[in-house]
Amino acid sequence: MPRLVRPNCPSVYSDQSYMVRLAREFPPLMAIITAIAALDIGNDSLAMQHYLRSLRSLQARIIAASGTGNEDGLLATTICLCVFENLRTDGPPNIGLHAKAAGVLLSQRCPEETTQSPCEPAVVFQRICLESFLYHSTLMMLLDPSLDVSADDIPQQLACAPGDGQAVPRPILDESYHFFFMVARVTRLARLARDLDQEERQIWTRLQSDVQQYERTDDTNDPIKRLYSRAFRILLLKGDPIKNATQRASDIKVLLHEGLVILETVDIQNYLLGYSLWPVVVLGAVAVRESEQHTINNKIDPWARLRRGQAVRLQERLMRIWVSPREATDMRVLQQLQLLMECS
Repeated sequence: MPRLVRPNCPSVYSDQSYMVRLAREFPPLMAIITAIAALDIGNDSLAMQHYLRSLRSLQARIIAASGTGNEDGLLATTICLCVFENLRTDGPPNIGLHAKAAGVLLSQRCPEETTQSPCEPAVVFQRICLESFLYHSTLMMLLDPSLDVSADDIPQQLACAPGDGQAVPRPILDESYHFFFMVARVTRLARLARDLDQEERQIWTRLQSDVQQYERTDDTNDPIKRLYSRAFRILLLKGDPIKNATQRASDIKVLLHEGLVILETVDIQNYLLGYSLWPVVVLGAVAVRESEQHTINNKIDPWARLRRGQAVRLQERLMRIWVSPREATDMRVLQQLQLLMECS
């Protein structure tokens, strides 16, 4: 079975018996689960065979479906398709299409389902699917600009379900739902390669306030959270409408130095890979010196050697940025950061 939840989450979320039961009843889900397992053992041809089987079977099911959008097997399949695309190393992932479908299915689910006991199988299943959707449709935006659209389609009524912001365990997300909305908005704004217009300046100001609030409530004992605050500030500095380019580049260098110090204390194995690598790749994009790049690559390389698709793609993106031709000026950090945000 694919690993859908983060390490050390409560057993009620790591129990995948409901997913197994769904797979037995829904062939597209069984096929994509088999494809993920084949990837894990390094059998790419078998993985692709079952991946295509899942897509064909899913298409047939959609054509014959009643259109209610409440079929758990269909939702689970779209989530597992996102997981597969994120794992594969044979080409650019196609997460955007599957994430968009998952968002639509989640938006169509009945709100009553969120009012049941948090330990009910249906509620546990829905929370895992929702959080997996948020995870893929926000953290993957750095590599897949097509997800900029699906981030706008996050089912807000589910994101604000009872329990969010309270002491309820999150099986996938180490942060609040609002945090992942912030990831999406910061990423989308940093994608711009021009001066911000008036509306975008207002968005930038609100995001500055959001980051400050995040830092005030930050768990200073968790290095990954401190790493995220530096990454957010780096991306916001890219489009800072107040400071000139020299000031922005100088501030980014300070944040990079702070981030590299924090990075030395981060154990990536304590988190889901996509969550832990997001701030690492932002730091990597502004790493100019060879020693800085070496520190960044040392965090990514072990996972790339294990053929983890996202780690492989992030490493390749950073390698292209680091060897790209550019002027040897203080503006290199801004140039490299723009290369990260551009389409591959």
